[in-house]
Amino acid sequence: MSNVEVKKDEHGIYTMFVDSEPFFLRAGELHNSAAASLDWMEEKIWPNLRGLNMNSLIVPIYWEEIEPEEGRFDFSLMDGVIEQAAREGMRLVFLWFGLWKNAESMYVPSWVKNDSDRFFLVEKCNGEKINTVSPLCSAAVSADKKAFARVMEHIREVDEDRATVITIQVENEIGVMGTDRDYGEAAEKAFNDLVPENISRLFDRVGTWMDVFGDNAQECFMAYYFAKAVEEIAGEGKKAYNIPVYANCWLRQYPWYPGSYPSGGPVKEVHKIWKEMAPSLFALAPDIYVPYCADVMDEYSYEENPLFIPEIRKDAVASSYYMYAFLHHNAICFSPFGIEELALRPEEIDKPPMEIMIALNIDPSLTKRDCLLLIVATLGMHTNGTRCWMITRNVTQKVKHNLHACFMM
Repeated sequence: MSNVEVKKDEHGIYTMFVDSEPFFLRAGELHNSAAASLDWMEEKIWPNLRGLNMNSLIVPIYWEEIEPEEGRFDFSLMDGVIEQAAREGMRLVFLWFGLWKNAESMYVPSWVKNDSDRFFLVEKCNGEKINTVSPLCSAAVSADKKAFARVMEHIREVDEDRATVITIQVENEIGVMGTDRDYGEAAEKAFNDLVPENISRLFDRVGTWMDVFGDNAQECFMAYYFAKAVEEIAGEGKKAYNIPVYANCWLRQYPWYPGSYPSGGPVKEVHKIWKEMAPSLFALAPDIYVPYCADVMDEYSYEENPLFIPEIRKDAVASSYYMYAFLHHNAICFSPFGIEELALRPEEIDKPPMEIMIALNIDPSLTKRDCLLLIVATLGMHTNGTRCWMITRNVTQKVKHNLHACFMM
């Protein structure tokens, strides 16, 4: 039996309990690839975290590293992180980078990437395939489910007694980008079928997805299938080790249409579907990179959805809402992203790629922050601090791709 659970306390407030005591995560999340090397963690990460008054760290674990060949598992990296955290007196939240990470399938093993017949991809309406495995692909969901269950089983075997790992995020910022839904063969058939019975009952309407949801049909359709897939994965994992699991979301934001943000992800507008289809998740958690932090906290904190913030900007404005999250909304977690950079000197923080600075005629001697601000001003972009959308068309696609990667670091 695990030593971690999320339940209502004596005041009716959802609270995480670790070893029967309330535990509030004063956390930080590492950059996406920061935990890919134990030596790097030892030399560059842990020294920068000491003294930050944290009690927990959010760390990615990578399907491609854990199951490099189908059926063969290597837990050495994950085990090393657990041992390091235990030595540092730090609780861990693992992020399962499985089928979906930031609306793409970038951390799946090579045996998944190289078999697009078995693990088929989402298609746009013009037939173009994107780098996102379709949630309607039962073979892919089954493979992820098996891997995640093995991960959870292994964590139970090595860590249940000390509860270093206290919760798991299932996938990361799920959805599809550049299209409002999957238009592949399986998706087309499902979209034109009647809405599943439980969804019809939930919304008290019968018909196809267009009949029931009208203009919102595409996003609701994707929300149903992503939530269904996540529940399969999460539910199987919890059978192996019953600790709390949650899913996070890339917020609905400018320019506001599905596909400009990940369509089908657990944004507030489709929580009703996600809550119905993924009951194993204790929270649908917002990643907050917009300036209106309090509004997002207000929206995502409600009965049966405790506020859990796995990512938020690490600037002074965002961090000023720490007390609002914990005292007003009884948050379980508050976690600035890229936490390991807080202890670095400005000259040690990575700048945008030189190609971008040259293309935009930006002085390479500027600080990273000034570089990014100049990029925003030069291109006329909407930005939320870590993500950006190109409005002008005066730079090459390669530069755009690298710029997006830079903001996602």
